Amino acid sequence: MFFGRGDDKTEDVKVEALYGLLNSSFDKKLKNAAANAGRCIQELNNARNSYERACKNFAAVTADPHVENPYIDFTSTLKDQKHSYTITLMRILGDWNLAIPEGPNIHDRYSKVLSGTEYFIEETLKANNKFKYVLYTYGNHFGDFKKSFAIIERQRDLLKSELAGVQDELSEYNILKGKLDTLKLLGKELNTAKDMANSLNESLKSASSNSKETEEGRLKTALASQEKDLQELNRKISEINVRVSQLILPLERASKKFDHLSVRKTTLSEFITDPTSRINSESDYQEFRQLLAELKKSINEGKVEAKNNSRINESISGLLDSNLYVEIGELRALEGRRAELDRSIRMLRTDLSYIQQSKSSHEKVISEIHSLETGEKEMMQRIKDIKESIEKLFLEYYKKRIRITN
Repeated sequence: MFFGRGDDKTEDVKVEALYGLLNSSFDKKLKNAAANAGRCIQELNNARNSYERACKNFAAVTADPHVENPYIDFTSTLKDQKHSYTITLMRILGDWNLAIPEGPNIHDRYSKVLSGTEYFIEETLKANNKFKYVLYTYGNHFGDFKKSFAIIERQRDLLKSELAGVQDELSEYNILKGKLDTLKLLGKELNTAKDMANSLNESLKSASSNSKETEEGRLKTALASQEKDLQELNRKISEINVRVSQLILPLERASKKFDHLSVRKTTLSEFITDPTSRINSESDYQEFRQLLAELKKSINEGKVEAKNNSRINESISGLLDSNLYVEIGELRALEGRRAELDRSIRMLRTDLSYIQQSKSSHEKVISEIHSLETGEKEMMQRIKDIKESIEKLFLEYYKKRIRITN
C-alpha cells in the first residue's frame, strides 16, 4: 500500500542513473533539515573565527601566570607551557575544516562536517586536560575561549539533532540504496554468466571442429609469453622495493624517537613503515620531506639520539636527494600492469582449461553451458523482481513514478 499517488507521469530511468535520482530525491526530502544544518554550520564558522581570535589574543598575552604560592616560582615553566598550549590549539584548529566536503547526498556531507567538529572538540578537551595548569594559572584570560567553545558545542549538538531527526528518511534511503546495490551486483553477475556462456560456446565450437588444436597452441604460446612478462615485472618491482627499503629502513628507529617528541598529528614513522601506501600525492611527499628535514635538525641539535648520527644523516640526505616520489609512482604503475597481466593470465588459463576440457569431455561442456543458461534465466527473473520493487519504493518514499530501462 502506497502513501499518495505520486506524479501521474511515468519517468523512464536507466539503471546507471538510479543512484543519482535516489540522492537527488533524498536531498529534496531533507530540504528543511538541510537549511537548519546549513545555519548550524554558518554559526560554527562564526564561532570558529571567534575561537581563532581568542587563540591569537591568548598567544599575545605577556602577563605572568597567577600562582598561589609566591615563594615557589613556576613562572618560566608556565609561560613555556602556555606557548606549547597555544601552538597545540592552533594545530587542532587548523585541522578543523568546515567546508562542505564532497558526498553523494546532503546527509553524507553534513555527517562528515559533524564528524570533523566532534573530532575538534575531542582533541581540544584532551589538550585542555594536558595543559590544565595553564588553564588554572591563566584563568582570567579564557573568557573568549569559553564563550566561543560553548557556541561550538551547542551548534554541534544542534547539527547532530538535525541529522538524528531524519532517521526515518535515512532508513528509507538505505533500504532503497540496498536494493540498488543488489540490482547492480545482479547485473554484474548476469554479465559474467553471459561472458562465461559465450566463452564456453566458442570453446564448444572449437571442440566440434578441427581448429581446437590450433587454438590450444595459440593459448599456450600467449600464456608462456605473458608469464615471462610477469616474471620481468616482478623483477623490476622487487628491485624498486629493495632500493626503497635501503633508503628507508635505516631511519626506522630514529623516526619513532622523533615522533615521540613531536606534537604533529602526522608521524614520520607512518611514512617510514609503509612509504608506498602513505605517499599518495605530491603534497604527501612534500610533507614527508619536511619531516625528514625536521628529523635531521633534531639529530644535529641532540634532541633525537641515534647510535650513528653520521649514518642517519647520510640516509636522510640520500632520501632528500633521491626522487622517492618518482620511484613510488613507477612502482604503482608496475603493480597496476602486474594486476592487469595477472587478470589476463587467469583468463588465458581459463580459456585454455575450457579448450582442454572440450577435448576430453564434450558432454561436460554442454552441461556447463546449460547450467549457465539456467542461471541466467533465474538472475533475469530476480532482476525483474527487484526492478519492480525499486519502482514501488520510489513511488512510496519519494512520490516518483518511474520505469527502469536498460
